[in-house]
Amino acid sequence: GVGTTGAQILGYLQEFIFEEFQSPSFPVIRLLSIISAPGDRLFLANLPGTLGNDERAVCVNEPDMGLNRDYFKSPTTPSAKALKEWLPESLLKRTSILVGADNSRAAGRLLLWHNYDRIRKAVDGAIALCTGRDARNEANRLMNKRIRGDDQLPKDCNYVDEGLNIFVLGTLSGGTCSGMMPEFGYVLQSIPSVSNMGDRKKIIGMFTMPSQAQVKDEAYVTYAQNAFAALSELNYY
Repeated sequence: GVGTTGAQILGYLQEFIFEEFQSPSFPVIRLLSIISAPGDRLFLANLPGTLGNDERAVCVNEPDMGLNRDYFKSPTTPSAKALKEWLPESLLKRTSILVGADNSRAAGRLLLWHNYDRIRKAVDGAIALCTGRDARNEANRLMNKRIRGDDQLPKDCNYVDEGLNIFVLGTLSGGTCSGMMPEFGYVLQSIPSVSNMGDRKKIIGMFTMPSQAQVKDEAYVTYAQNAFAALSELNYY
């Protein structure tokens, strides 16, 4: 789940898992939230299994805006030169990005690359927790109990395959998810535990967007612009 909407969706999914299996988690499912506003933890904090500072919520750190301003004025390294190609100078007028991307796609993209290693590490850790043999065995046992009402799992019974499905959830209307998405797929593919799955993996994005009625409302202009830009870039890349 990426951004505020992604955190909200994960909160609902966590609730559904608990209602279905009477457990705060399911062994082969890991919910990972990537948020830019610390307050978004509230969407997860009161649900089973998400109390405390665990691996399910990654609050991306604030970039050093002063350092980025220096890069912009005197781009002397390849990274600095690349930054100047896409980072709008208007964003550098902000003193910080402490309360989220604030509907700025450039801020969302900056947060992605500033926290590139942390995000890759978090995703890799979540995959390790849900793809191991112990996780599959426990998931098969729980499924067997749910379907057959039996704690003893038959030897030929296998409800869980060895593939990997990654669902990326959020909205293309805001700043965090919309700004990260065009390159987020490449970030996922760069993680060995993902790329090594070969044809046994699926990466699926599911995003909300403004409705046709909302697009006609001036109050939703920024949301519509963000969604259009994100879709255009996703289609291009």
